[in-house]
Amino acid sequence: MEQNRYKAFFQKTGKILFAIAMADKKLDPKEYDILEELIHQEWELTSFGENETKYISQMKYAFDWLIENPKNEEDILTEYELFKTENLNFFTPEVKDFVYKTAHKIAASYAKKNKSELILLAKLHFILKE
Repeated sequence: MEQNRYKAFFQKTGKILFAIAMADKKLDPKEYDILEELIHQEWELTSFGENETKYISQMKYAFDWLIENPKNEEDILTEYELFKTENLNFFTPEVKDFVYKTAHKIAASYAKKNKSELILLAKLHFILKE
């Protein structure tokens, strides 16, 4: 059961990162590249246990799935907020900070952050701070 929740956590986080990348209605290859880089160079080194790190790839799988099956950003935010409310134990201060910093890096990877991305980042910040 706990493993399925870790898998869901990483899938939902991948969806949030996709929403940030697609805030301007287009996905730049740099945004995708930075996601892969962050997964392999930073997320895999987090304090998640060894059993949980195997699910980190779910972020990329969710991101890839949404490229082919786009979803409304508000729906993604609502889904993430609901997951957070139901699984507060995943959202330690360290994890919340890491999610937010990852979203910022993706938003800044191509032509800096635009207004749409800033709005989504603010909404994500609000969700994570609750």
